[in-house]
Amino acid sequence: MLKKRVMSSVWTRRSDVVGEPDRLIELLPSISALIAEA
Repeated sequence: MLKKRVMSSVWTRRSDVVGEPDRLIELLPSISALIAEA
């Protein structure tokens, strides 16, 4: 499940480059959580 979330985050970040900055802000907590898990 965690791996799937990481893949989803990576995919979403690719979309950010196209033009979805709000998504990146939405991902920040998830990224922080991943760093804490690691």
